[in-house]
Amino acid sequence: MEYKSLKKLFHMYGWDNVDTEYNMRLNSYSSYVTDFIIHPIQDEKQQRDVEYPLFFVLNRSLGINLEKVLKNSDRIKQLSSELPKVANEVYIKHLLIN
Repeated sequence: MEYKSLKKLFHMYGWDNVDTEYNMRLNSYSSYVTDFIIHPIQDEKQQRDVEYPLFFVLNRSLGINLEKVLKNSDRIKQLSSELPKVANEVYIKHLLIN
């Protein structure tokens, strides 16, 4: 089943169903709620008087990508441990500058 954005669900079913879905997603065991607050945009204007916590749902696709990042991170650590210390320092400075 395709994971649909709340925006798409709003256009398909209206506010009532989106509000229910939003609360289900927000309170799901696979959701991570951040400390960031967002103000939605409606009719191309930001609604400063409305606040929502920023969250994401760890779905299958995100989990697969997270696993790839972790594997690549381990590979980078392995390769960097084989380099001389000076080479690692130069590489890190290069990454920070660019």
